[in-house]
This record gives sequence, structure tokens and C-alpha cells, in this order.
Amino acid sequence: MNAFDSREHRTAGRVAWICRATTWAGSAGGVLGIVGSLLMSAVLAGEAAAHGGAYKGPGDKTGTSGAAPVTNPLGADASVKGRSTSSASGPKRSTASTRGAADRSSGRAARGTNSVDSAIIEGRERWEFWWENNKDEYLDLKGHLARSVRAPGGVADLTSRGPAAAAPASRPSITEIHGEVVPFLMNVLDSEEQRDIIDSTVLALGRITRASGKARVGESIRPRLAADQLSVSSSATLALGVLDDGDAQELLRSLMNDDADGRAAVGDEHVHWLVRAFAAISLGLIDDVASVESLMHIVDSSPESERDLRACAIIALGLMDNAERDRIAEFLAGILGDRHVDAAVRSYVPTSLGKLGVSTVVPALLDVLTDERDEHVVRQSAAIGLGRLARMGDAAAIEALVHTVNGGGDLLTRHFAFMSLARIGAADPDPGAHEDMHELILGTLVAQVEAPARRSNRSWAALAAGIYGRAHGEAVADVVAAVREAYGAERDPSYKSAFAVALGLLGDRAMAQRIHDDLMASHDQDFQGYACIALGLLDYVPAAPTLRALCRDETITPTLRLQTATALGLVSDPEAVDVLVETLRSAESLGVTAAVAQALGLIGDVDSIAPLQTVARDERLPALSRAFACVALGLVGERTRYPWNTPIATDNNYAANLPSVAEILDIL
Repeated sequence: MNAFDSREHRTAGRVAWICRATTWAGSAGGVLGIVGSLLMSAVLAGEAAAHGGAYKGPGDKTGTSGAAPVTNPLGADASVKGRSTSSASGPKRSTASTRGAADRSSGRAARGTNSVDSAIIEGRERWEFWWENNKDEYLDLKGHLARSVRAPGGVADLTSRGPAAAAPASRPSITEIHGEVVPFLMNVLDSEEQRDIIDSTVLALGRITRASGKARVGESIRPRLAADQLSVSSSATLALGVLDDGDAQELLRSLMNDDADGRAAVGDEHVHWLVRAFAAISLGLIDDVASVESLMHIVDSSPESERDLRACAIIALGLMDNAERDRIAEFLAGILGDRHVDAAVRSYVPTSLGKLGVSTVVPALLDVLTDERDEHVVRQSAAIGLGRLARMGDAAAIEALVHTVNGGGDLLTRHFAFMSLARIGAADPDPGAHEDMHELILGTLVAQVEAPARRSNRSWAALAAGIYGRAHGEAVADVVAAVREAYGAERDPSYKSAFAVALGLLGDRAMAQRIHDDLMASHDQDFQGYACIALGLLDYVPAAPTLRALCRDETITPTLRLQTATALGLVSDPEAVDVLVETLRSAESLGVTAAVAQALGLIGDVDSIAPLQTVARDERLPALSRAFACVALGLVGERTRYPWNTPIATDNNYAANLPSVAEILDIL
């Protein structure tokens, strides 16, 4: 029996799916809520999933994809790299998480206007899915930490330890990362044979290593491409991109193209489809101009069955920020206009165009959004893309998005249109020059909060209003009043949570005490978690004792623990790290370990390094617990402001739900 057939890894796969599939069920009440809660309590009590951390929180609340973890991308029966190596066969799935997706076993794309939309039945129309994919830039824990003051009355100093009980958290210095964390992880990589720890470690090294250490770390990662376990090989491929290893570009192209050099690197007859897809993503992360032609060729010439590879190549092109951007945009616009291209693959084009930032393609996106004959999943992405590219002067785009919000599209297209209106309005540097368009957007948001065309619009309109108002402050008094009133009258935990987060984004500190009181009175852990986030966004320091007590509570879910810890970080609580370290040391379940390790990593305090190293080297602990500690060390020392996969997760159409993309988004 190989490692992938073990009970541990079969359970890890089930937990990862349950974490995501019960996201909406757990808060929906009734039978679904009860079933979700029972499943979570039964499984999370024992184990959670990891592959560089596949537990993306709130995991038992709202996940990104509904796909299995990268630890076991093909299911327990096909996880060894040597099996099912033909990418043309498409990924094989054995869990119920693939309900409603296209027929992946044959690689055939389902057709028809509802081909990919059955994912919506699983709850992706809920605002929580959008928030969990896009929250990084709004929470911005590490940016918040960098702005915080190290000691009362002092000047911010990222290398000063200061009095532990009197100072907010402090990010580690580059010297501490390269002098302490990198050598520790390199030692783990050299001495460890357990696959969960290895694939977590290579990704952690990729995300923390600065320019001076890239060559040495890259040399240590490359041999892992030939590992027998697919998770290690795929993690190493992705880690080279996360590392931004310029010396690996030619190798990554060979892996993506499945040529002789790529096959030699993995030591197999073929390069596995997942490794090829991750190689494409890595080329995009490196922003390699020389790879543009190769990525275009993959999109243009690969068999229709290789949906994941083509989609990942499109994503990679969207990550580019170089002299070829205009050419890439022209190429992708051509793919968007070709109705013969698989709908799921085409759905990645508008979002990639949006991220490229070439505004000349706005008319092409507008044509797709307004064409009712086109596939829903492509129109959804067009709505997202317009939010990235359109400006307040693009009256036709704004009016089309308003029309969509008022009923001119499928449910998820309407919801994405809300968020795009918010993005466009928030990005306007001169609101006075576009008063009529601002009035149209604000009037639409307020109307949909107060008297929505359909009930679910209220949460999306409120969240959009929060994002819009975050940029314009006092100019949105009417919006603040509408969201306040909606919050006070709401009883449904999901809607009330959305209104609470919106008030947090709006900076409505006058509501902080009310939200705190509701947190104290509520027994609904879904609402409690988002109330904590709202209090963190409001920087409501008086809530810190409540948040600490809640974080220590052994009965709460991993999701709520993570949200509570996030709030402690947002209010710069000086005791936050101590509380989390204490919880980590006493954790008796993998779910708690995962949530606490992630929270420590996201807060990014230098004082969490030593306890995380202790967990990572403790051979008495389960391998997955140690793997999560390595993940957290990568989060603590991450060289970028946001997690490495934030550019992929942000403004991604998660309804398309291709396995390779889902797995990237589920990595911590």
C-alpha cells in the first residue's frame, strides 16, 4: 500500500471537501446545516488537509473551490505520479465535490447555457464565497502590521522586539528570515522524507526567499521534481514560480510542453497534466517575456481535452506585466471571440484581460456581458473583468452592469456585477468629474439594500457599498444609513454577517459597540466569525478581551478561531501572539493546529517563529501538524504583502471550478 492509499490521506481529502462543501450548508439552517455541522465535528476532530496547506479558511465555512486538496489531486486511487500520466485523459475525481462540473474523466466540456452553472446550486451564489476569495486586500494584515507602532509612543521598527506584553506584533527582518527561517526550512527539506512536510516546505521556501538566496534554494527544489509522489513533484514545480526563479524558465517551459527535457526532469514517460498546468502558472508568476509565445501556443494548439493546461496558460498570461501586454490582450480577445473554444476555458479570458489592465478590450467584454446567447460562466467572468478595466467615464459599461444587477443576467453574473460597480466607483480618483455615474452606482446599491429585486441581492449590495464607501468616506452617508438599518433589522446570520462586514469596510465606528454586543449574545458561530472580522476592520480595541477569550475557547470551530485571531491582529492586540502560541501548544486536533498556524502566519509576528519551529521539528506530532507549522513559517516570512496566490484568487470566477486552479486557490 502506497502513502496515498493510507487512511490519513483519504481522510485529508474528505476533510478538504467537507470544509468547502459545508460552507453554505453550515449557515443555511435546517437539515443541511445539521448535516454540515455533524460532518465537520466528526472529521475535523481528527484530521485536516495540508499540501503546503490546503486548509484555506474559513475552511469549515466558505472555501474557494469544492475540489480535492493538492495533497491528493487525483483521488486516493490515482495519486502516484506514474499513474494516469496522460493529461489528455483529464483529472479523475472520486469525491462528491465535483457534482455539477463538466465531465472531467473524459475531458469533454459540457455545453449549453447552464453547463457550468450547476456549481451555483452548491452555494457559490453566496457572498461568503466571494469574500473568502477576495478578502486579502481588505484585511491586509501584514500591511496593517507594518504600519503599527512597536511600543507605546514609539516609532515603528520592524526589527525591534520590544516588551512582549506591551507592544503590537512586529514583522521579522530580512536578516531574521535569511539567517534563521530559511536555514531551518532547508534543513527540514534535506532531512525529511514525509511528503506532506516536503511539499509544504518547498512552497514555504519559495515564498520567503529573497534575491540573494534564490539560486541556492532553487537548486534544492529542482530534484524534487522527480519525486515519486505527485504532490511533491507538483509542489516543486509551483515553488519555482513562487520563488521567482529566473534560472528555471527554460525548465518550466519544458515541463509545460511535456518535451524530452521535461520528462527527464520528472523521471517519467510523460509530464503529469497537473505538473504541466502548474509549470504554466509558474511562468506567469515569474513574468517571463520569453515564455509568452509558448503560453500562447499552449492556449491555441493544445487539444480541447487539456482544459486545465489551457486555462492555466491563460491565467499565466494575465499575470504578465511586461512589454508584451498589448499583444497578449489582443491574443486573448481573439480567444474570447471564438465560440468554438470550450466555455470553461474561455471563462478565464475576461478575468485575465482584467488583470492585464489593457483598457482597449472593454468593448469586447461588454459585448460578452450583454450577449444573452453566450455561456453564463463566460458572462460572469466578463462582469468581473469589466470591474478591473472600466472607468467612471465608460458610461456604457456602468449602465450595462447596473442593468445586469437589476435582472439582466443569471444569478452569479448579477452578483459579480455588484462587485464590479463597487470596484469601478472606488477606483475613481476624481469623483467630482463623474457625479452622474457615481449617483447611478450609489442609487443602485442603496435601492438593492433597501428594496432588492431579489432577497440575495441585499448582502451583495451591502458588501459592494462597503468597498465603494471605503474609498470615498463621508460621501456615502446614505449608504451607511441604509446598511445600519438593514443590520439592525436582520435576523438571518448570513445576511447579518454581510451587513456587519460592510459596516466594518465603511469604517462605521458608531456601530462597533452594537456589533460587539451582538457577538456576545449570539450562539451562531458563522455570525460570530464575521462579527469578529467587522470589529477588526473597525479597529475596535475594547473588543480585544472578548476576542482573546473566544480564541482560547476549545469548543469553537477552526474557522471561528482563525477569524477571531485575524481580528486580534487587526486591532494590534499585544497579547494576540501569546494567545495563539498557547493555543498551538495545547492543540489536540489537527483542525485547531491548522487554524492557529495559519493565523500566526498571516499576522506575521517575529515572535511566532520559535514556537512554529518547535512544532515543525517535533517528531511526536502528526506529520500534517508539522507540515502546517512549515506553512506558517512561510506565511510569517512571505516577501510579498499578500499571499503569493492572491493575484490568482482575486477577481477569479470560482464557478468555473477547474481542478488545477481550485487546488492553487486552496493552498495557504
